[in-house]
Amino acid sequence: MNAKRTTAALAAGALALTLAGCTFSTPDTALTVDGEAIPAGVYLAYQLQNYQTVESALSDEGLDMDLDAAYEDTTVRGWIEDATAQDMGRYVHVRRAFGEQGLSFTEEEQASIDDYAARLYDSMEDYLAENGVGEESYRLYYETETMYSALVEAYIEENSDGLTDDELKAYLDETYVHARELTLPSTDEEGAALDDEAQAAVDSCLDEAAERLAAGEDFDTVAAEMLEKACEAAGRTYDEELLDTYALEAFYDVQPQDSDAPLVQAVREAEIGDAGIAEDAYGARTAYVRISNYETQEALDEIRDTVASEILSARYEEQTDAAAQAMEIDASAAREEFPVSRVRE
Repeated sequence: MNAKRTTAALAAGALALTLAGCTFSTPDTALTVDGEAIPAGVYLAYQLQNYQTVESALSDEGLDMDLDAAYEDTTVRGWIEDATAQDMGRYVHVRRAFGEQGLSFTEEEQASIDDYAARLYDSMEDYLAENGVGEESYRLYYETETMYSALVEAYIEENSDGLTDDELKAYLDETYVHARELTLPSTDEEGAALDDEAQAAVDSCLDEAAERLAAGEDFDTVAAEMLEKACEAAGRTYDEELLDTYALEAFYDVQPQDSDAPLVQAVREAEIGDAGIAEDAYGARTAYVRISNYETQEALDEIRDTVASEILSARYEEQTDAAAQAMEIDASAAREEFPVSRVRE
């Protein structure tokens, strides 16, 4: 089980709760980090973000929120406390770095940030207020995450040209598996489910597609021919534009996930050139063939910007985390003043 830290979970509108009750008052400052006073509401906003992160991870595992349960070498409570303390260092670092690097928001951009933060706050005001997060603290929280996004963009722009093809290829091989996939229609022209005879004919087309892909035939040719044949069996009109719907290309994470569909598992276990049939996330039989992450220089160039962005975003996040961890952070008083057990759901 792994609770991946999520940036600006609150800003993403993850809270869809309507709650009633009394708010509690908070002091102006929760703690001081490297001489910077952290507003109590900002501390509590990040505490809520981290609470939600763990709660979501536990829910995915079918588990209830238990602050005393063991969790990632500590307890749920301990993980939230530690993550929030680190976020305070990150908060200070991001706001300083934004100014030190000469970045700024235009008046229009700042007005847009403030307006969007206000609208987000209004949409979940009861929940945030019950947990001690005021509108100005939420604005600072949201503004800081927007600053971080701007810092990441600047870092990517400055460093993307320095990445070599070998670095891109190594990252792709460490992170992804790549496949071409073909599904076939399961309904007729009117959208009605196929009868048994027609469905059997379509299934036969998919079986033939998988056999031809395994034999090394060109995917585009196989996909077009088998989709046309399947449309005929299903009583549908074939059009080449249908290939955009039924013949797809996908990258999947190398690391297994509990939610992986059989198709993803099959692709991950396959060698390059292997083909077969497996069900996708919607239960549809899908013919697949695993291909290289970068068959040609042209193919690599097509995804270069996306891959470079992923590499450099992760690199900047590591640098930011290291800077945050290097700061002197004593959050013991804040933990006493605002225990995780006080979070109101």
